[in-house]
Amino acid sequence: MIIKEITDYLETFFPLTDAYDWDHCGLQVGSIHEEVKNIMIALTPDAKVMQECIDHHVDLLITHHPLLFDPLYCVNTEEEISKIIQMALTHHITIYSYHTCMDRAPHLSMNKWLMEAIQIEEYQDYGEDGLIKTAKVDTTLRQLIKKIKQDLKLPALRFVGHIDQPVKKIAVIGGSGADFIDELSNQVDVLITGDIKYHEAQNALSKGLCLIDVGHFAERIMVPQVRMLLEEKFAVTIYESQQEDYIQFG
Repeated sequence: MIIKEITDYLETFFPLTDAYDWDHCGLQVGSIHEEVKNIMIALTPDAKVMQECIDHHVDLLITHHPLLFDPLYCVNTEEEISKIIQMALTHHITIYSYHTCMDRAPHLSMNKWLMEAIQIEEYQDYGEDGLIKTAKVDTTLRQLIKKIKQDLKLPALRFVGHIDQPVKKIAVIGGSGADFIDELSNQVDVLITGDIKYHEAQNALSKGLCLIDVGHFAERIMVPQVRMLLEEKFAVTIYESQQEDYIQFG
């Protein structure tokens, strides 16, 4: 079996054409025409993940976040991106990423998985973009925070808003969704996302929009989901990276 059979199959769920123009999904390093026996799935390609791949004799690393966003003008192996490229090429590991094409996918998607992870089964697409999922609920911010911490197994999270505010409608955007604060402020009561900055929190508060920041690492939910997709179709060995969140709580 060659890698292209794997990537073609995944692209029936996450078409690369659904990615935003600024994104760089698909092949990052290597060749899709190499044979594949062992696969690793991770949220983000980093040096520790690459070492996991080497230890498990992995042929294909599938990630959500791309390795390459900006043009690379120098391969300096003292820097992490270049070191990852060196590790991949030395050990014949192909790196392939599904980023915003997974976020915006029409059937299976990052925000669908996040909604279902917090046990919300009835949700809708917001607008025509396919990125944002919304749902009607009947709770308070305090109760919603408690539920999300439990369902996502989070040691802590950050939030913006009055803790006992009633919540009737929520939106979910995995990763960094602060760009949608203005747009969603009159549409939902709570935006569940990650990577909220101080002045973005100020902006949301001034508009009456509550925020729940579950962190960017919540997107790791894609790892077991992609594994299940592949195991249903292919007789290959699949590993889930043991990657941990870069952000820790003291």
